[in-house]
Amino acid sequence: MSDQQSTRDEIEDEVSSSKSNKERSIVWSCFERFGPPGNQKASCIICGKTYCANPNSGTSNMKRHIPKCFIVDENGPPKKSVPLDQEMYKEKLAISIIKHNHPFSYVEHEATRDVHTFLHRDAKPITRNTAKATVIKIYEREKMILKGQLKKLSGRICLTSVLWTSITTVGYMALTAHFVDENWVLRKKVLNFRFIPPPHSDSLKGHLRLNEALVCDGDFTHIRCGVHIIEGAIEKVHDSVKYVRGSGARKFKFVETIQQLNLQCGRQIYQDVPTRWNSTYLMLDCAIAYRSAYDALELVDPYYLTCPSMEEWERIKVITKFLKPFYEITTLFSGSFYPTSNLYFHQV
Repeated sequence: MSDQQSTRDEIEDEVSSSKSNKERSIVWSCFERFGPPGNQKASCIICGKTYCANPNSGTSNMKRHIPKCFIVDENGPPKKSVPLDQEMYKEKLAISIIKHNHPFSYVEHEATRDVHTFLHRDAKPITRNTAKATVIKIYEREKMILKGQLKKLSGRICLTSVLWTSITTVGYMALTAHFVDENWVLRKKVLNFRFIPPPHSDSLKGHLRLNEALVCDGDFTHIRCGVHIIEGAIEKVHDSVKYVRGSGARKFKFVETIQQLNLQCGRQIYQDVPTRWNSTYLMLDCAIAYRSAYDALELVDPYYLTCPSMEEWERIKVITKFLKPFYEITTLFSGSFYPTSNLYFHQV
């Protein structure tokens, strides 16, 4: 073989090897060639983006494009990257706000956005206004779904209205529907919740009576809030609990007194809540358990001035005994996972 022929064979081998390397390049598992020779192009199999694919052209542009549509793993070929559904992303954020009572500004927190973009680089941060609009959209959608469900019910719907006052003395009313669905599962859905300006009167009952919409003329449908009914010698217990819990030093002194008296009942000091009358029973019942500790604290602490007298303690015992069945029955009525209508009249 001549030297000229040998040189020609070496050049052809290099060209063939170069062409083979190009064919084995990672880009050809992500792109498809098309077009006539001399004007070939390649398109991404995910998004369709096209690049020049002539033999003399490089593959750098295609390689830079691959991470946009594929997950590159050093141990294997690129895998298709699932595109982010931006609308679903916004809805998931809105649901988290609803479920966990986050402020709308939650979506604008720097760390929150950082986590989301880390999980998916296509995640586009949204503003608090967008989050609010999405929450309202979900509300309207769920309202229409609930309307459809209630319309299809073959049984009756029990409506319960609750009027209450917040700690800031603002009045609200909630309207709740109770029903049994087609699978015989007890359901509870809040239909409406809104601000009620004062004064809070019982005009609703009067309007429903005019339309003869109440069973037994409404004699058994209005239940007054117990906190407005029960009054007595409980102010001193309330003030005593408030005093003991007023500072760390007082708590320590009270616990020390309990230990000295060997009162091992293992109960926490309970303070009542003005809008939850059952908490009054819990507070009084706990106070009776620690009665001797309150009496002893009065002897060693000159600033503790609200300890009940012996006669008041006896009155508190009577009130606690009176409140106990109300507490137990109300707890029974408050069940959400079992029917309560069959228990109501027997307990009343």
